[in-house]
Amino acid sequence: MRKFWAWIVLGCATACPGQTGESTDTAATTEPTTTGSETTHSPTGTTTESTPTTGEATTTSGTTGETGETTGGPAPSGARVVYMTTKPDGKGTDELFFVDCTGAAPGPAIRIHEPLADGWAVASSIGLSQSGRWMHYTLAHPTLGQQVWLVDMSGPLPGTPKQVELPPELSVDVHPWRFSHDDTRLAFHLAEPGGDFQYYLCTIAADGGCVPESWGLPAQRGGTQGFFFEFSPDDTRVAYAGDPDGDGVHQLFLGGAGPGDAGAAVPVSGDAPLDGSDTELGWFSQDGETLYFKFGPEQSLRGVRAVDISGDPPAAPKTVVPIDGRFTVRADDGAVLWQVDPELDGDGDLSLFSLDGAKVGPSVPLHDEPGHVADGGFGWSADGRFVFYRANGDDVKQAFALFAADVSGPTPTPPVRLSAPITTNGTVADVFGGPDPSFAVYSGRPDLETGDQLWMVPFESPADRVQLVQLPPGGSLFTTEIAPDGSQMFFMAAQEFKAPLELFHVDLEDPGPPVKLNAPLEAGEDVRAPSFSQDGGRVFYRAQRTTGDLIETRVLQVDVDAPGQATQVSDPTHDVASAWILPPSGE
Repeated sequence: MRKFWAWIVLGCATACPGQTGESTDTAATTEPTTTGSETTHSPTGTTTESTPTTGEATTTSGTTGETGETTGGPAPSGARVVYMTTKPDGKGTDELFFVDCTGAAPGPAIRIHEPLADGWAVASSIGLSQSGRWMHYTLAHPTLGQQVWLVDMSGPLPGTPKQVELPPELSVDVHPWRFSHDDTRLAFHLAEPGGDFQYYLCTIAADGGCVPESWGLPAQRGGTQGFFFEFSPDDTRVAYAGDPDGDGVHQLFLGGAGPGDAGAAVPVSGDAPLDGSDTELGWFSQDGETLYFKFGPEQSLRGVRAVDISGDPPAAPKTVVPIDGRFTVRADDGAVLWQVDPELDGDGDLSLFSLDGAKVGPSVPLHDEPGHVADGGFGWSADGRFVFYRANGDDVKQAFALFAADVSGPTPTPPVRLSAPITTNGTVADVFGGPDPSFAVYSGRPDLETGDQLWMVPFESPADRVQLVQLPPGGSLFTTEIAPDGSQMFFMAAQEFKAPLELFHVDLEDPGPPVKLNAPLEAGEDVRAPSFSQDGGRVFYRAQRTTGDLIETRVLQVDVDAPGQATQVSDPTHDVASAWILPPSGE
């Protein structure tokens, strides 16, 4: 599944009750009507759509902020930004704004909706379709309920928001859930009278009009639907978790997504214990012929079962990944890394096996010293040729080194140590497999007396590893992101204990000393939530100061070629709760 990319940024003044300043013309021409009940919390961080094929994966990804369609040519520059305001004192109105950041400087901020009537505010239910065409947002009122709105974001400016026609009795607790892959459908999780939840689907009209239809199996008294819902790759079928008969046991259901399919589905999970609250409970294979789902009593040690759904009726589920281990599935669903730690002491055994729908190949041990592989930090190169993992490098528990093996052939090659030497109290902490499949980036310390380090190491020639960063003693690395083309990266770091977090850049094609990107911070500020633009030429970040319960946030952008010359893009009167970066419009 493709991830749609989201992050944070950009502001402007508003003209809401209890707030000074003036906004530009709004992009909307509508105003909320009324129904329903309570408000919801504002989002507090970045949002991306999760990739289901990683299951309980312990892998870290190289590009943590954005993904999108690639066209083969150079990515257009800059970004379009949607952001949500918040009030640190709890007063005023949370609103949504749009800013065009495709030029050298941010354009004017445009309020996406009309000024809100007293008591109404934008809630946390905000999402983007995978192509970025549609955005949904929710307005909430403490006594009048909630509303869902759709906006066409395909043009240079947002379209006119269109209110979803929710039945009045279902507007108390609304959760817009999933867009279909082709952007024509939207699934909702709605509270029905009595408080139980049901899934609804609507077809999105060209102008954003949307009339939801009850879609899940009708629930008996006490029955409800869970929090997992997924469209098949061709959008003709849906899978969802639910307990429609109210016996307290959730099952996985498979149904159609076409006319006449509402309220009809078959259970496919058998007797497997499921977590109905898991929003990423399962996923369809890329060819749409297999449905995978996680099962087991222990949240962090669940297995996977597969259902062949190519026939009618679907086949019985088969276990393809045992419980009591940790796993990550290759991006093409063709192989699985499985790590089991019987003693639950932080390290165990790692094995590899092929996966073809519901068929599992023989398990092959990867590390040549049993019981030494770390519970976390294993994964795949971008092309799936190499697997990487951490393991005890010198027979000392928790002193992890980085290893890799080529798994492209009939049998894996013997593991090769990638990381630089460490002492008995050093370790490799995190591993990042970026979009370039030839190398990995890892962080760690050779010993407790040294500050954090960052290294780049080729999978095929570990001796050519390059040290990218050496922090002073007491220094610590934090968020690390590799640019979409794999040529550069940034990282956040504190130079010493309790020092502010700042933002640094490294050229991966011609590595040199790290360059600080952010402008000088004000007293008490830290850099938070940085992200590359799609073309990699710009980084957006927020400067955040926390004083007790008061959080003050301003958002900035900086060109990679002009480090330290950051421009504040949020209005000085705004605090930004959360924001989303969209690639430039195709128009």
